[in-house]
Amino acid sequence: MTFRLAHLSDVHLPFQLTNPWLLLNKRLIGFLSWRFKRRHIHLSQVLDALAIDLKSIKPDHTVITGDIVNISLPTEYRQAALWLKELSDTEHLSIVPGNHDAYVNVRPDRGLGLWQPYMNNEPGDTLVNIMDFPYVRYRGPIAIIGLSTACPVPLFSAAGYLGDKQIQKLDHILTTLNKRDHCRIILMHHPPFASDRHRRKQLRDINPFTNVISKHGVELILHGHLHIPSLRSIEGPDGVVAVIGVSSASASHHNHKSPSRYHVYSIAKQPSGWLITTEIRELDHTPSFHYKKAGLFDLTIPFSRDT
Repeated sequence: MTFRLAHLSDVHLPFQLTNPWLLLNKRLIGFLSWRFKRRHIHLSQVLDALAIDLKSIKPDHTVITGDIVNISLPTEYRQAALWLKELSDTEHLSIVPGNHDAYVNVRPDRGLGLWQPYMNNEPGDTLVNIMDFPYVRYRGPIAIIGLSTACPVPLFSAAGYLGDKQIQKLDHILTTLNKRDHCRIILMHHPPFASDRHRRKQLRDINPFTNVISKHGVELILHGHLHIPSLRSIEGPDGVVAVIGVSSASASHHNHKSPSRYHVYSIAKQPSGWLITTEIRELDHTPSFHYKKAGLFDLTIPFSRDT
């Protein structure tokens, strides 16, 4: 049986400002960035084309690794809730928040709480507090582990933070999953590696996180945040763990980094481990907006525990 998982990130849904008074905080800088730069990069036409392509691909499940909105306006959360509902239902879509989804503190019932059905462990659970992460969702042969690196940070910072409690819970979850037969996939917004080019955007507690991965291993770590495709690795107990990032889902070809791209992972259990084939779907460079297959690569991941 092959399970197909689609991964997109950094949606940055276009928005309209209706109440200028809400900009009397950190949002002002984010709004100016949107007004003079980002709105020319992150286009609704690109997202419409991606949604059409995604529906034609028909993955078994889709994940989004954060930055669905821009400056955490209440209207943005409501708009995003409608967009998520159109993209897929809560059974077939899982998300984690990014730094733009926690740009400033917003009450859960007006903010991230509106997206909680896509972050629940089981139907009926609630998850509206950052300290309630990680969540675990079982879909077919995979266990989706959702982490939150999103927290309000000072002006001109886009850093992320997991915190001791979340890392301890992750350690407990992976200890439990070591006894189960699942392909373990971690979702997080900030990449778990350092970069001299992106110091203000880095995860603050990289080492405690990588220590847990080195102890238990997982099959994949998926992230966003940098708006560029990337493939890195973390040393696990029985080999390296692939760390994969994608570019912004809404980025046009005017983007100075990378145009819109998402990945489709075909996951199949083999006698000696997991075979994960990654199809790259990328915005075509034509006047019309549509996606094309831009690459394919295989990851063979040996079992790191008895299954």
